[in-house]
Amino acid sequence: SACVCTTCTNARIFLTICFSFFCSPPGSPKGLAVHFGHENWDTVINIMVGIRLAAGRASSEPQRAIERYDFVMKEKFSILPNTGMVKSISDRRSLFAVRFVDYAPMVFRRLRERFHISSETYVRSVGPEQLLGNLLLGNLSSLSELVSEGRSGALFYYTADGKFMIKTISKSTAMFLRSILLDYYEHVMANPDSLLTRFFGLHAIRLKEKHRSGGAVLSPHMAADRRMHKKYFIVMSNFFHTPVEIHRRYDLKGSTYKRQLSPDQLKDSTVALKDLDIDREKEQMELGPERRSQLLAQMQKDVEFLRVHQIIDYSLLLGIFYRGQQPDDVLAAMVSSTPTPPPPRPLSFHHNFRLHHLSGLSQPSMEPHVPFFQAEFGGMWSADKSKLYYVGIVDILTCWNTVKKLEHAFKTVQTGDPKSISCVNPDYYAERFMAFMRRHIE
Repeated sequence: SACVCTTCTNARIFLTICFSFFCSPPGSPKGLAVHFGHENWDTVINIMVGIRLAAGRASSEPQRAIERYDFVMKEKFSILPNTGMVKSISDRRSLFAVRFVDYAPMVFRRLRERFHISSETYVRSVGPEQLLGNLLLGNLSSLSELVSEGRSGALFYYTADGKFMIKTISKSTAMFLRSILLDYYEHVMANPDSLLTRFFGLHAIRLKEKHRSGGAVLSPHMAADRRMHKKYFIVMSNFFHTPVEIHRRYDLKGSTYKRQLSPDQLKDSTVALKDLDIDREKEQMELGPERRSQLLAQMQKDVEFLRVHQIIDYSLLLGIFYRGQQPDDVLAAMVSSTPTPPPPRPLSFHHNFRLHHLSGLSQPSMEPHVPFFQAEFGGMWSADKSKLYYVGIVDILTCWNTVKKLEHAFKTVQTGDPKSISCVNPDYYAERFMAFMRRHIE
């Protein structure tokens, strides 16, 4: 269905115009920032507007049981730019009609509710209004503070409040997530303490170019490419949205080949250290016997889910706050200044019944639940209360397919040590990952 949202399209156009006055291309040495005039600029704005509309549409639906067809549902709508607000002909030519696809909207709505994220909070976070407000108040020098490109060309966007992360993905990755969505849903519903990445939305935008520039004559194939260009993206939780500063970050896979930072990278405290770095630093998660057992038990359940679904290349993301580097009065002030989230809306009783009916799982508790690994300032204290740990299992959408098998064969020949590389079969990957975690959690 066509959806013309005047408020959202006006915000989109106004935001674009505002940045042309207030922002200049950043001089970041990384050179990967997305700024006004960047080819991905319009994509970011369209993503924000589209997610806001999709979340609003899903939240307007009455509460009901989740059915099997909900996992294959997709809703489509259009975001039509209001060209009347733009006087310049060149600006009008830069506008696109956008077709937005929202996959499994009721399922992701229920996942958001499971983690006590109200529709109001979600819309406020992912929509363009907060970003626009920050811009007008002078809180952002440019969008580059929130958006960057990975080396693979993937676009990363953190919402202005830091709660969520949006990432563009390939079509094959999007289809893989759809294929495991039912099992993922049941796993996180049955395991409220799951460390797996929390997915809150899967979407696509199909851009239709309304105007050609320069009068160039395009071949039919090239013209079709320009008319229809589709991007897939996911919305995820940000495990590092914390009330305190994270002093050290690790990305841990259990492998050793190329799993250390270069001397130049070590100078940047925001770059995550890797497996050989944590060994060199002799860093351990010092939790004590009871909490160690609890964390490893949940980690084993999550890793088993990944193994069964032939998933590899996932990591434990570990952030550490060192209490000794922050006076207690400053810590108290930082925590007290963190806004208190609104009370969550209770989930429908019918959801419990349907989950049991679909999968034979026992009914999960729908009482407000804070995972044990996020119970203390959003993380876990070390046994001696000198460190706060923030953890989550990320990058969980890489499937052990033919491409990965060929990569494994090539790197085995290249290194001569098949056990050291990251790209290994799911059974060995899971075993190695858990062995590494057991060695580094005390």
